[in-house]
Amino acid sequence: MAGFKPISTKWDRENRNEHNRMFEELYKGIGGVVGTITEETIKKIIDSAKLNWLDFVDVYEDIDSTYPNPIAGDAVMSRNDSADYPINADDKRQGGTVWRFNGSKWEPIQSFDASAINNVADTLTEQVDKTQATVVNANFEPEIIAHRGFGRLYPENTIYSGVKSAETGAAIEFDVRLTKDRVPILMHDASVDRTTNGTGNVSDLLYSEIRGLDAGSSFSSRFAGLKIPTLEDYLSAIQGTKRVYVDLKGIETPDELKNIVTMLMKYGFDHNCILQLDPMDNFAENIKTIRQVSSRMIIGASCGNQEKVDAAFPLLIKDGKGAFSANKGTATEANLMRARRNNIDYAISIIYSQQEVSRYARIGFTKLMTDDITEVQY
Repeated sequence: MAGFKPISTKWDRENRNEHNRMFEELYKGIGGVVGTITEETIKKIIDSAKLNWLDFVDVYEDIDSTYPNPIAGDAVMSRNDSADYPINADDKRQGGTVWRFNGSKWEPIQSFDASAINNVADTLTEQVDKTQATVVNANFEPEIIAHRGFGRLYPENTIYSGVKSAETGAAIEFDVRLTKDRVPILMHDASVDRTTNGTGNVSDLLYSEIRGLDAGSSFSSRFAGLKIPTLEDYLSAIQGTKRVYVDLKGIETPDELKNIVTMLMKYGFDHNCILQLDPMDNFAENIKTIRQVSSRMIIGASCGNQEKVDAAFPLLIKDGKGAFSANKGTATEANLMRARRNNIDYAISIIYSQQEVSRYARIGFTKLMTDDITEVQY
């Protein structure tokens, strides 16, 4: 660790501010004594010494994604060694290293023994998380989300199921795909085989072919004649719903994504819409595209495994308006608390019983997606 001077002093924010003030007073004093030091030179020296302390990051590689727009003087400590540390004798990516942004890059300026800091930080985080969970559980009233419009009660992704779900006061989740002629319709599967009397992939069928299919008989004869709705017809029918979760599938171009976002906004679904995307499929670019149209829409990550959760976290944190829609396999207390610390919603799918409601309430989850509201009354 050549060039590093380990110190053990624990600085709080007040001491750090005092450190900056002392540097300023010191160099102002020097300027008064040595007349050859100009005001500009003094300012440069002061600015080079000032530190704006930011919250810790886990490892050095997290700095850019956590603080994408740093300013000169920003300083941050990495709590742990980088995964491949050390790669050579000059590698400073060790836990406890403080990095300062000099205006163009992050440079190491100091090294601490990170173990004591990490122990305190972990203890405080654990205490905060437990307190949050206690408060949530004491006031537990979950948001029930009608998965595909309560797909065990009504033919999924139909206007009928959407209207009936809205009548319960639930939020509604539904799926959107594009037909061969790029008309957005409601359909979960890649093909129409399971839920209609037709066959073939949605992407291979024209809307004129799809609109003639029966989307109700395969569920029950009493729903015979229900149609696959266009996204626009569906949104028009459920206006006033408190929140929608829109699972986008097979969207291929930025213009297609922008058109769907624009349509959602047209029917009043902007800040109360969670637009769910696959975090492994061009997620960063899709976020940028959505933000060109809406600054308020919540961008969600549809996550079926922990790999997707881990991929989505830094991008949702950076965007600042994130949400997860994840299966029960990723519904861990650790994931929930990390999401909560970063103001990210977390909805679980799919809940099948009151026992599951109680189980996830104890952990602290409040947004529960289900196919059957009669099984999860509270």
